[in-house]
Amino acid sequence: MCVLPFWTQFFPAQVYLTLKRLKPSTSVGPDGIPNVLKNCATAVSLPLSHIFDTSFKDSILPCSWKTANVLCSLSSRGCTSNPTNYRPISLTSTCCRAMDRIINNDILNFLLDNHLITRHQHGFICKMSICTNLLECLHDWSINLQS
Repeated sequence: MCVLPFWTQFFPAQVYLTLKRLKPSTSVGPDGIPNVLKNCATAVSLPLSHIFDTSFKDSILPCSWKTANVLCSLSSRGCTSNPTNYRPISLTSTCCRAMDRIINNDILNFLLDNHLITRHQHGFICKMSICTNLLECLHDWSINLQS
């Protein structure tokens, strides 16, 4: 039985790549830092990797990383005049989102490397989707119909 690693290390190169993959946004989270970290990823990746390491090791996050500005401004479906058709959007800290993505990738890679996620899982897996799931099902059905 495999046990999840209790320690994740945050390398500057990993932080740099994560920051470079951030979507550009003009929205600011509760910490007041705009999404300009993408543009200065080279300069901030080393200090952020130390902050992430320390936060993770000590199990302490800055207070502004634990909060979000919640907006109800995105229409999800149907008539735009109906308030129930809107969904909330949480604007979180850019630093916290970057740290979250690194931890999420580490856990997912561990689960995939140790075969703890079935190959039939398509949701939340890179390069897998509902389309790949449907294509795989169609392929299986076609083979079964032929035999």
